[in-house]
Amino acid sequence: IGSQIQSDGVIRMSAAIMNGETQKMSGVINIENVKNPVFVAKELMKEDDRVLGGTGAKQYANQHGFENFSTEIPQRRKEYEEKLKNGGKGTVGAVAIDKHGKLAVATSTGGKGFEIPGRISDSATVAGNFANQFCAVSCTGVGEDIVSNATAAKIVTRVTDGSTIDNAFDRTFEELKEIDGFAGAIGIDSEGNIDYDKITSFSQSDYAALLSYAFRPGGNHRLSVGVNAKLVYRNVGKFASGYGFGFDLGVLYNDDSGWNYGAMLRDATTTVNFWTVNQKELSAVVNGEEFNPAPKDKM
Repeated sequence: IGSQIQSDGVIRMSAAIMNGETQKMSGVINIENVKNPVFVAKELMKEDDRVLGGTGAKQYANQHGFENFSTEIPQRRKEYEEKLKNGGKGTVGAVAIDKHGKLAVATSTGGKGFEIPGRISDSATVAGNFANQFCAVSCTGVGEDIVSNATAAKIVTRVTDGSTIDNAFDRTFEELKEIDGFAGAIGIDSEGNIDYDKITSFSQSDYAALLSYAFRPGGNHRLSVGVNAKLVYRNVGKFASGYGFGFDLGVLYNDDSGWNYGAMLRDATTTVNFWTVNQKELSAVVNGEEFNPAPKDKM
């Protein structure tokens, strides 16, 4: 949900899945009005014709129980309309290994946004989604660069030929730089190794200050009322930070028989948060286009 809208106002998506053991790949290209294109790709794995595009992919989805579903959200429509005024992206990838060392990879994309109708992304090709018994790789970025560099296929081939996954990533991305390409990738080999050089770690922390106050209204010795106020500071590495506040209310009543009755309302206001987002760290701008657009500061 939230796929990019192409230049003619239509959302078209692509996805592929590949089994590293059987070397079978299936995929859909430029499919419209389905919720999860990767599930259609999975369904195609049992067919002889395993890669379908456009109306054929949609017809197959309809025949196999996939309901019509629009992945458009208001934010994407607003972005599209702004691009229209100016004359004028999202990918999910996963690599997996099971307890027997068997590998698989899946990649699904909603496009880069405002592309020419019919444009083919890398996600449903071996350049962007490839696995065998030695390695599995999924890519994201500028699809044309990934295809030109055959990024996923190169990394997997190099690991197959005996290279470590670290070296395979490094050599392939050095070659990508030579064509001024932009891409990212995740990968895993049959030993469970991943390229840690491509992973950025960060810390997430919460800090809270609490102020509690209890009293007996009107001097009533049977009734006690308590209020708990909290101020929270949240930090998500160098990417975002925020402040929040909330209130808890509690009541305790003691009757003549010695029984105590209590009630508590946690987060009576909910915990209200105000976030500041580091746009520069969350976004990468390439050739005037923004990938992984950062959310705006908001409550």
